[in-house]
Amino acid sequence: MDAPLSDLQCAEDTTSQMEVDEKSSVSQVDVDSGIENMEVEEGDRKDRNRTFSSSTEVTEEHVVSGVIRVLGVSWLQRAEGVFFLPETAAAYRAALEEGAYSLDVQTAKNGEFGARSRLYQEPVLFIPLYQDLVSQALMEVLALFKRGENPMTDIAPVLPCPAVGNLDSPGVSPTPASPVVTLPHEPLLVPALQQPQDAYTLSLSYLVNCYSRVTVEERNHPKVWRSSIPPLSDILSDIRAQCVQFSALILQGVMFDDQPPHETPLLGLLLNTQQQQLPRGFLPELVARTYANNDAFHKVDRSVAKSQLLNMNSDRNETYKERKGGGVWGNMLKSMIPLCSGKLEHRSRLPCSSIYPTAPVLEVFSPLLQGLFFTMHSASIIGNKHREPIQSLSELLDIRCGPSGNIRPICQLLTHQVQFLPDTVTLAVGRELARTSFLGPFLSVSVFAEDEPKVAEKFFSGNTASDKSLNQTLRQELENTRILLHKVFHDILVNGSSREATLSYLAMLLRNNEKRAQIHIDERSVAGDGFMLNLLSVMQMLAIKVKLDKVDMFYPFHPSSTIDIKNETRLKFTSQEVATWVDELSRSKTHKWREPKFPTQCWFLTLHLHHTSLLPACQKYQRRLRALRDLQKLVRAPFFYTMVDEMQATEAQWKEMHFAARNKELIKHWKQQIKKLTRSKACADAGLLDENLLRRSLQFYTSVAEFLLAALAIPGAGSPSSLPLPGEGPPIFSALPEWYVEDIAEFLLFALQFCPSVVADSVEDSLVTWLLVGVCSPHYFRNPYLIAKIIEVLFVVNPGIQPRTEQLHARIMAHPISETQLPSCLMKFYTDVETTGSSSEFYDKFTIRYHISLILKGMWDNPVHRQAIVNESKSGKQFVKFINMLMNDTTFLLDESLESLKRIHEVQELMADTDTWTQTPRDQQQIRQRQLTADERQCRSYLTLAKETVDMFHYLTVDIKEPFLRPELVDRLAAMLNFNLQQLCGPKCKNLKVRNPEKYGWEPRRLLSQLADIYLHLDCNGFAAALAGDERSFKRELFEDAAARMERALIKTSTQIDQFRILALKASEIAIQNIKREVDYSDAPDEFRAVELRERIEAWKREKKKAAASM
Repeated sequence: MDAPLSDLQCAEDTTSQMEVDEKSSVSQVDVDSGIENMEVEEGDRKDRNRTFSSSTEVTEEHVVSGVIRVLGVSWLQRAEGVFFLPETAAAYRAALEEGAYSLDVQTAKNGEFGARSRLYQEPVLFIPLYQDLVSQALMEVLALFKRGENPMTDIAPVLPCPAVGNLDSPGVSPTPASPVVTLPHEPLLVPALQQPQDAYTLSLSYLVNCYSRVTVEERNHPKVWRSSIPPLSDILSDIRAQCVQFSALILQGVMFDDQPPHETPLLGLLLNTQQQQLPRGFLPELVARTYANNDAFHKVDRSVAKSQLLNMNSDRNETYKERKGGGVWGNMLKSMIPLCSGKLEHRSRLPCSSIYPTAPVLEVFSPLLQGLFFTMHSASIIGNKHREPIQSLSELLDIRCGPSGNIRPICQLLTHQVQFLPDTVTLAVGRELARTSFLGPFLSVSVFAEDEPKVAEKFFSGNTASDKSLNQTLRQELENTRILLHKVFHDILVNGSSREATLSYLAMLLRNNEKRAQIHIDERSVAGDGFMLNLLSVMQMLAIKVKLDKVDMFYPFHPSSTIDIKNETRLKFTSQEVATWVDELSRSKTHKWREPKFPTQCWFLTLHLHHTSLLPACQKYQRRLRALRDLQKLVRAPFFYTMVDEMQATEAQWKEMHFAARNKELIKHWKQQIKKLTRSKACADAGLLDENLLRRSLQFYTSVAEFLLAALAIPGAGSPSSLPLPGEGPPIFSALPEWYVEDIAEFLLFALQFCPSVVADSVEDSLVTWLLVGVCSPHYFRNPYLIAKIIEVLFVVNPGIQPRTEQLHARIMAHPISETQLPSCLMKFYTDVETTGSSSEFYDKFTIRYHISLILKGMWDNPVHRQAIVNESKSGKQFVKFINMLMNDTTFLLDESLESLKRIHEVQELMADTDTWTQTPRDQQQIRQRQLTADERQCRSYLTLAKETVDMFHYLTVDIKEPFLRPELVDRLAAMLNFNLQQLCGPKCKNLKVRNPEKYGWEPRRLLSQLADIYLHLDCNGFAAALAGDERSFKRELFEDAAARMERALIKTSTQIDQFRILALKASEIAIQNIKREVDYSDAPDEFRAVELRERIEAWKREKKKAAASM
């Protein structure tokens, strides 16, 4: 009597946690139920009917027990552990009495089954009966939920049994008992929450549990279901399908009269906020069946809609009706029509087309997408609350269906959400889009303090050591988030019907955040750094597979381009020249504008996003560091003190003054600012100094370098034969924006400073080639500042500046262009760079020349490059101009440096005299102290630059002499050397003595040694004559004093000192002769003076020949 329930007692009523754990890896191809299992052709049924007999016989007892276990209800009799459905039971008995089953009525009433029934005799009729039975049971349970009852609250969990018995047919060897899949117990329905659940939530939860238990049933009883030959195994597939179909009806609001909840019950299951997750395969099947049934849901006729509900399994029902003439099941199902009355006629009347989501998809999944949108608004990286919504959205968008499996309905639906391309209502459009667009909250996951202040408070205490340990964790979390976001955008873009809308959205974000690239912006009007860097990472991952040969180089000038460069400064052209050139292209018969393809659009959007996201974030980071340094001054390594400490140390002097209260407020304010800036920097370290982000950026900028080389028609490897480039650059290159070039240099400088390993390990040859081609082609750029930036990159790569780039520096110096073209181009730019377009160009030129000096100094140590420099010195006027400019800079820099040292010495002496200093008025003290600070800063800068220019003179004069001895140079050079020697060794040299000279980089002994070496390197009669001709500074006593100082301080060897004295003696003798000659010719007519001049020229020529012969 209790046979059917005996299996029930050994079947766990669970939702299969194992299935839940697999949800995240769901595949559209691997759905257990199969989307099309309900549709069975008549020919297939006949074939199956003929082969239904098997060596393993399954009785109706096993089938019914399994269905009861899956549904958690019974229509046979009341029993513990299941809920009895009276209406389904009455309909079932009526069907038995009508002969729908082979069981005798009395046996069925007693809950017993015959050994064999029409399960084997007529399976084509048997299967639809059980499918209708499942429909009746599900609808009755949903009716109970509708009336406010919860039929599942009193059901007790039932433990699984080890195996299903009595399945072996006579004469067949017993089959070993199949192992049972034991899963963690989960109640049939969601456990009672603190707030009451509505019928929608309870109903959906019940259906989801039934769907889960289908898989548990298949695993626990494989002999019943998986060993059976279809169509018997289709019963479980049909249960799945009906659970999904009823779930779709519930989510559309068709099943119940009352209004659906504000938040779709599917959201809680998707995000696992109700201690229950969606089983594997449920969501893909829900999407697929909802999308496939669009015809049924687009009918606006109410009766047709009801008819479709009655005939969810239309093929099987029609088969049964044809054979049995309708009957009990039809009448029973019609009794359930009130469940959906009055709802379908209110459904949206949307056009069914391939470019607009179907009505069922819209009604079922739009609330779900909206729920994810609003959930993400309140999510934060704190507590990892952002993970589930992004992961869930990614899973939804990845669901594919359709005949070829290439339709993504949710992608199509997402682009039709009202927030996808929202209308803006404020002037701060960039910031507004980041908040109100559908994908905005998903892209807004951030660790920057400006975007998420709680991150600074939660993770960063201000302790540098502990803060660094958290950076890697936060960076990894950000990277995982960005990978998910890339998958989201990839799925939307790969779907044809949603691609254009998504590209329009990206273009809108770019266009409304262009102000981020400006120097002065209102940050409240644009999106934050976190949002923009996430968007940039997504585009980098999309663009990484784009081949450059697929990119249309003319796209920035295309009439339908989504990027705007109209107001940008160009590399060479003026705005009028650009307009003329583009007009000529449009009218040209040889040039045709190509239709923009996705690779082109993606690559240029990524390029412009770097300009509006990464570079502004880097500049902001550097401004933050400068602000922090203004408050936190470095006194001596490794100790620091701040203005706060300085003011507190002198508190005794001002605490009784009238401004004491103000000072205390300043101290408090500065402490708060230091704390805030320190935490903000720690957040920025985690968000910006991410090696993954910087490495992707470097890889993309490498492709930009290849793009620029292609515009110049230069191969990526580069070769000296292609240089120098022709006088006029290609129009397409000249018309490009300046920042295409500048951004590469700016990024490399930032990365070399803050993350040098990324550049040192990942720079490719094409990027090196571009840097060298840029330096060697200054005539292709209107703004010399661009060349200066590239030169600064080569300067920073020098191991003397950045030790971690030694191998990269060696690669650059070994490049063929470096060995042949670079030295002469650097010297030419050294002489030409007088203007950079900046307001500080007078001082900028010294910085640029300092960079060139160090680069040339590094090249001088290489024999190949040294020979190139020597060859350049013999080539003509270019080297002479270089030496002339070098002398000008040395004269100016040394003069300014030494004058600053004199003023510093004066103030230090005054402050050392305590009595005099205390008698000095307060305002005069402050003026002196401010002047001292300015002089110290200027002295450090000028001495740094001056040392390099003197160094260049020092090493160049070792192997190169002739250009320095030319008449147009030698007199000025001698005068400069004599004047500076007088400053170092003359009677006023004590005025250069300062406290802590190393603080300013002041090394008088080293400077004296270098000056002496230059004298010795150029030692010849012509140079001695030039020394003697300097009437302002040359004195033999000065040279004797310098020799004595060098001898006393062991600066030079005795041999060198003797040679130095001999040179001074020779110059002194020539000076005496000059004086005598001047006396002798003082009264001579002019024509005799002309003869003297000719003699001197002839004498210089003879000396030149002798010097050349000796060399």
